Amino acid sequence: MARLIPNQNTWVGFAATVSNIAAPTAAEVTAAINLTSFVISLNAASQGNTVPTPAFDSLFETSIVGTSQASFSGDFYRDNGSNNDKAWTTLPRNTNGFFIISRFGGSGTGKKPVAADVVDRPVDGYRGRYHQHRHRPPAHAAFYRTLYGGP
Repeated sequence: MARLIPNQNTWVGFAATVSNIAAPTAAEVTAAINLTSFVISLNAASQGNTVPTPAFDSLFETSIVGTSQASFSGDFYRDNGSNNDKAWTTLPRNTNGFFIISRFGGSGTGKKPVAADVVDRPVDGYRGRYHQHRHRPPAHAAFYRTLYGGP
């Protein structure tokens, strides 16, 4: 199997609403705001506990999911001027919505997914923005970090 670096292929959008998180519609993807050129990195993590469910009729010990939690963070570039600073203006504090990610791009304009294309499951539950100010040496791009969590 060949290895793939998705650079120049990935598309990342933010949609205010998605009716079915397992399969966003073409209209929902079209309405999503394209943040691809502002993304530095996206990081997802989850953790939780399991509840043991032993049974006499099973050779193995079984368990089910107990509590779980997830977090999702992203680093985005800032741009000069509010008209060009799309990630910053799209993701103000306490904005709810969904990130739609197509790791291998779509067949639409600018790699945007269209009706026949496959996208990753949208990340639900954007819950706010945390700004991490960092000292930047001269000639480095300005950026900020968002943190949000899910159930």
